[in-house]
Amino acid sequence: MNHSAFPSAPSRRTGRIVLASLAVVGLASAAFAVRRPLMMSVPRCMAGRWHGCYDTFNGVVLMMLVGLPLAALVVWALARLRRAAGVTSAWRMSLAEVGMVYGTVPFVWMTLMPGPGRASSPAG
Repeated sequence: MNHSAFPSAPSRRTGRIVLASLAVVGLASAAFAVRRPLMMSVPRCMAGRWHGCYDTFNGVVLMMLVGLPLAALVVWALARLRRAAGVTSAWRMSLAEVGMVYGTVPFVWMTLMPGPGRASSPAG
């Protein structure tokens, strides 16, 4: 018997296909689970009523998802500039920096939003 340490090329390809398929199914499941809460904010955002769009958790998460292509473009531009400057791990550094900012800002924004009882608090 030949027990090699590395699997053959067809089994690696099959493994990659299965992994990619599971990733697509997982992403579709997550999108299906959050579509209804996110769609509650779409009419306000599309109508230009930013007060109803940016001051709810659903609106902030929706804007975060809408901005993903812009974040990907920033990662690409930073990586390209760094690669031209001769940095070896340009993609990894660019993705980490943009990911830190893009992953933190919406949650800080949601944390600092006033709660529903802001007008009914007792006078101190």
